[in-house]
Amino acid sequence: MGRKIAITIVVAAVALILAPAAGAYVYWTNYNGTIGRAELDGSGADQAFITGPTTPFGVVVDAKHVYWTDDTENAIGRANIDGTGIEEGFIPATVPRGLAVDSKHIYWTNNTGTIGRANLDGTGVDQDFITGATQPYGLGIDGKHIYWANYGTDSIGRANIDGTGATPNLFSTAPGTPQGVAVGAGHVYWADYRMVGPSGIGRAGLDGSNPDPTFIPGLSDPYGIAIDRRHVYWVDHGDAVSRAALDGTSIEPEFISGADLPWTVAVDALPDRKSPKTRITKAPPRKTKKETLRIAFKASERGSSFKCRLDGSKWRPCSSPKKLKNLDRGKHVFQVSATDPAGNTDPTPAKARFKVV
Repeated sequence: MGRKIAITIVVAAVALILAPAAGAYVYWTNYNGTIGRAELDGSGADQAFITGPTTPFGVVVDAKHVYWTDDTENAIGRANIDGTGIEEGFIPATVPRGLAVDSKHIYWTNNTGTIGRANLDGTGVDQDFITGATQPYGLGIDGKHIYWANYGTDSIGRANIDGTGATPNLFSTAPGTPQGVAVGAGHVYWADYRMVGPSGIGRAGLDGSNPDPTFIPGLSDPYGIAIDRRHVYWVDHGDAVSRAALDGTSIEPEFISGADLPWTVAVDALPDRKSPKTRITKAPPRKTKKETLRIAFKASERGSSFKCRLDGSKWRPCSSPKKLKNLDRGKHVFQVSATDPAGNTDPTPAKARFKVV
């Protein structure tokens, strides 16, 4: 009896780990002027979750809103996350297609070859936030960069998240033409659409290295693309939303069916509650005669910030390498702690103990 209870508890725990997060959904735009939504496991599909847009193309979500581009109305639309409070002309744009959002701003592509940006409340509109793109379509962002698909030059462009350092053609996606773009898990993903031959999902390093246009090959009409911490999603521009594991395996071509010529897809980000790990990569020797030292460190999560302190003093922002000057003779303890972009802080700061003799 006791063994049966133990097995039941283990099975229940595994089911809890594998269950989709409550309140998390997949969204897609339909050609008929609606935005669909379904549970993360594909159940409960509602093809008309939001109605009213003319021709919704791009779609993204954050914790409070659903946003979409409408290239007929030349505008960015917005609704509450529950589908109410629709604002069809939330932000003006010029034939907008791609869309991305972070904790401070919303970004979109204009058919004029620019990428626009505004505050989340719709103020501070800058239609020329980034220039030099060629028929930009999809957008993807991480904590440091914004990426876009150049439909006109079969390439992916990149700039710093503040709009500086633009590289209009970071790498080529030929022989395919990029549509949607998504960023995460250390890679850039794009929907690789081809007029002739099979299409697919491409993938490259964040710096554009090792581009692989056949990461997920043999697809029909992939347009929009999105990722979360478990899956990559794309729309088949016919009637379906598809998905696969982040490593390209476990492909589900009809994950959600019944869509009407879907253009793009978005997914609620699963909440990041995992704290980063901080590691000292270059520590001082246990004993040293130097009164000036440099200590290097890194975090397990890209985009993390750091705070440091020496000998129990006040925590202060710092970066690697940290220079310690005018050290007194005797024992010292240096500590550094990382905070990831989601606000999680390492509860066990890395330490370096040394003695100036």
